[in-house]
Amino acid sequence: VTETTEAVDAEMVYSFSVPERYTENQTAVHLIGYLDYNGSGVTGIEKEYDSFLADSGKKIQVTGMLNALQQTIAGVEPEIRIEGAENAGVVLTLDGRIQQIVESIGSQMLDKGAIVVMDPYNGQIRAMASFPAYSPSNLGEAVNDQENKPMLNRALLGYSVGSTFKIVTAAAAMQSLGREYCLTREYTCEGAVDVYGQVFRCHLRSGHGELDMFDAMRESCNPWFIGLGQETGGEALLKTAENLGFGETMMLYGDITASGGTLPSADSLQAPAAVANFSFGQGELTASPVQIARMTAAVVNGGKLVSPTLVLGTTDDGKTLQSSALPVSRQAISSEIAAQLKVMLAYAVMSDDSSGAKPELVTAGGKTATAQTGQYDEDGNELEQGWFTGFFPADEPQYVVTVLAENEGFGNTSAAPVFAEIADAVAGMLGMTVTEETVMEEDS
Repeated sequence: VTETTEAVDAEMVYSFSVPERYTENQTAVHLIGYLDYNGSGVTGIEKEYDSFLADSGKKIQVTGMLNALQQTIAGVEPEIRIEGAENAGVVLTLDGRIQQIVESIGSQMLDKGAIVVMDPYNGQIRAMASFPAYSPSNLGEAVNDQENKPMLNRALLGYSVGSTFKIVTAAAAMQSLGREYCLTREYTCEGAVDVYGQVFRCHLRSGHGELDMFDAMRESCNPWFIGLGQETGGEALLKTAENLGFGETMMLYGDITASGGTLPSADSLQAPAAVANFSFGQGELTASPVQIARMTAAVVNGGKLVSPTLVLGTTDDGKTLQSSALPVSRQAISSEIAAQLKVMLAYAVMSDDSSGAKPELVTAGGKTATAQTGQYDEDGNELEQGWFTGFFPADEPQYVVTVLAENEGFGNTSAAPVFAEIADAVAGMLGMTVTEETVMEEDS
């Protein structure tokens, strides 16, 4: 809400400040939502807290005296009455500074997509943005834009996830096969692998050669993880995915939900080819950016699955908070496995100087993905989702950032640089000065 004053220099015309509900460039527009012509909330927080917000805030009432011709009476000043608390409202978990950073960088680097920034220890969402955005004061234009669909909150929708799921495969394998076995397992990637007559190719057609688990995660080698998935088995992969929240709808607040996506059935995973697809995030598997951020948070917080949340509570005066119910968390993977994954993902980013995800000001960890969709454009090219999910600083993470670049192809060029820009911008704002040596020492 902003205060606007329009001064008019004319006799018997009075001017005073009135609150304006929306600005042209409204922050967090998909979360806050908009009102209809009657002033009722239609989407987002505006809808969920419609009654509270309607009764809250500053209201201005002007009372004057009119003559029989409905004209103001000269010399009689109107009575201006201001009621309500100016600072009453809903208190969100968003950090306004980070939200502005995310919206600025995302609008420049993403045509379509979403960004989620989360506190990994309590699930509070510090920033969430969907691209393109829309203006609440120009809804007609947004509704008619069927090509870009700006009113969709893409952060809450399910998409093919691709290699971000290799984090789950690694966790399931270490749980089922043992950490030592997985970390010392070596496999020679020749560019493809045959699973009972079905050939699955690596993104590097010439093959990566011999890899251990750390290098396989960094190089995102499909055959390496397909082999690991076959050894682990579909049942263990599915159980770990469920433990990490996949397939579970998240109640961010009231009717505001984020999709946990879809999982293959246990029956379908009896087929080795289905397990192969599942192990590197393809097939029936989908998830929302919020779910991928939630999974990533479990890696850096000791294995706990947090409940993402948007609302801290309400306030009547801008000072006293009436808190909402605190979300709960549960242990999804062991703290030892989570710690190993955190180091592995930090190695994936920090050991690769050509990584698009590597920030300049702070250390980080994370995973890229390029997810096939099975859908094609008018030229016959398959549409692919670009992903990056990660955290920073690497040794003591404060933020998880998940980036979806919808239909923009390779994650290392479409989504990873967005992460790096956000990490640097937030690190610069907060004065973070973390050196790479810390991560390398932990790895050793």
